[in-house]
Order: sequence, then structure tokens, then C-alpha cells
Amino acid sequence: MARRWLIVTCLVAACVGISLGYAGRGSRKRATQTDVARAADAPPSTELPWTRPAADPKPEIIPVLFKPSPPKPEEPVVTRVEPKPAPPPPTDESPDRKAAYVRIMAAHEGAEAAAVRKYGRKPQPGDMADFTIPYRAFVDREFEKALTSLAKEAGVPRTDLTAIKRDGDKEGWPKR
Repeated sequence: MARRWLIVTCLVAACVGISLGYAGRGSRKRATQTDVARAADAPPSTELPWTRPAADPKPEIIPVLFKPSPPKPEEPVVTRVEPKPAPPPPTDESPDRKAAYVRIMAAHEGAEAAAVRKYGRKPQPGDMADFTIPYRAFVDREFEKALTSLAKEAGVPRTDLTAIKRDGDKEGWPKR
């Protein structure tokens, strides 16, 4: 497997080298007989090439394929103001949703209690990751199981329960 990668890498490098060689060759100016003769007749320069001031290159002119026409003076410029969309309807804080939120939070507390039984205590601020991460993973896994069973029991999609939990946490609904 390593030989294949080596061969592929060498082939890619060879292709890049060849393409760069041809690109550099095409952009160079070829020396003619008169250029060689002029160079032989010219006195040797005492000036180093990097000490000469650089010649200002002429800007390259690029032909324009499409030239947009300016707006006609008889056409008035009209600015359209879109009305603001109506605010979203208030969330349904029906007693059913609040009761579902209470059941969801009870399931979360049950997952926390199961984690405390398994690990002996809740994580403290100074605890290392080797205790905190498995504890949180256990709580999340048990809570997901509880949400799935609640969704089956209530006959609603699990995403609805997640939305109810998010809304209840945001709105501050009572947890009991």
C-alpha cells in the first residue's frame, strides 16, 4: 500500500514539474541573433542588476466583453420597501404542554438519580474528567431512553418532546 502511494506521489510530482516547465518556457523571450550581437558589442556593465531602478511595467489592457449601459434618465429609480413579516405566533402554553414538560423533567431527575446510585455522588467543580464525562454520558443515555419511552407512551414524535423541553426551559415553566 505504501508503494502505491509513493508511485502516485512521484507521478503527480512529475506531472506538476512538466507543466511548470512548459509554462515557464512559453513565457520566456527567445534570444535572436541580433540580441546576441548587441549583447556582445555592449560594454560590460559595472552596475549590478539589483541596484538599477526597476522599470515601470506597462499595464496590460484587457478587452471588455460586456459593457453595461448606464440607466436611462427617463426611468425613475424605484426603491421597494418590503413590509416586515408578522411576528411568530406566541407559543402554545397549553396545560398539556406544561404537563408534558413536568413529565420530561421528572424523567431527567430519574436519570440523575440513577447516575447518583451508580457513581455514588454528583460531580463536583474540582472533579477530574475521568469521573465527570462518564457520569454525564450515563445521564444523557438514560434521559434519551426515558424520552423515547415517553414519546411511545404519549404517541407523539420525539422531536415534539425535545421542543417542549426547550420551550419550557426558555420560558421558565414549573418543573413540578
